[in-house]
Amino acid sequence: MEFRSPTLESAIKKATAAYKTPKVKPASKPNSAAKRRMEEPSIPEQSPTQQRIGAIQDFTRNFQNMRDANTRGADKYFHCVANCQATRRGPIGEQVARQLSNAREWSQWVENHFGDGDEAADRAANQRGRNGARGNPGVSCHQVCRTEAPSWLSSRWYAD
Repeated sequence: MEFRSPTLESAIKKATAAYKTPKVKPASKPNSAAKRRMEEPSIPEQSPTQQRIGAIQDFTRNFQNMRDANTRGADKYFHCVANCQATRRGPIGEQVARQLSNAREWSQWVENHFGDGDEAADRAANQRGRNGARGNPGVSCHQVCRTEAPSWLSSRWYAD
């Protein structure tokens, strides 16, 4: 009995067959929601390392934006946007977002010893950003989190 290993070409064909997506013929007149989905750019797939680094960059950038905005009560908006942007990078980005958010809330709790009751609102804003990223892929994170922005926050920070 002779053992024959598959050739490299047939192994590649088998492996790539699972990743080929069938071409879908678009409807002759798509409705407005379908038209918007077609116009939106897709988020490129990122490696776990790219997701991790990108998520940290999202948090750093939003922290700096929050500092630059220097607006009382706007922290929840920037928490929400950072979580949304990091989650859109992929599952590792979402995991990093959760870890950074939890670490920040824990450190604030330790600083205040008993907490000031703001942790629950911050956690809700963080979760809203992560849920918004998954549930509204065609909507910008600034729009997803707009409800978190105080009315006195300059539109510079959330205008798309």
